[in-house]
Amino acid sequence: MLENALLLTIAIIVAARLFQPRLRQLRDWRATVTPLASIISSGFLVAKRLWALAQGAEARSIVERRSGLVLALAYVISVAFYLRLLASLVSNAVCNTRWSIAKLERQHHD
Repeated sequence: MLENALLLTIAIIVAARLFQPRLRQLRDWRATVTPLASIISSGFLVAKRLWALAQGAEARSIVERRSGLVLALAYVISVAFYLRLLASLVSNAVCNTRWSIAKLERQHHD
């Protein structure tokens, strides 16, 4: 019981730290979100089955429901990051193309 309380306390402290705006705005932190979400989701695919098998049928259904929610959240984070990355790449490509065209037009008029 004491171990569970300690683990829960540590998890709450870590979660609170991870959601601080200052940390979330760091470039390096944003670069780790998708790999971290991918690792978490992959870990759940393996760990949830192993833990459920070790605990029995009743625990298995509880693990399946709870881990499914966490897994879904990890995938949402991954997809959101990849969509943002794709939008950034497309935006940069469009801006660079427009800049190159404008530069060529100026050179042609000079």
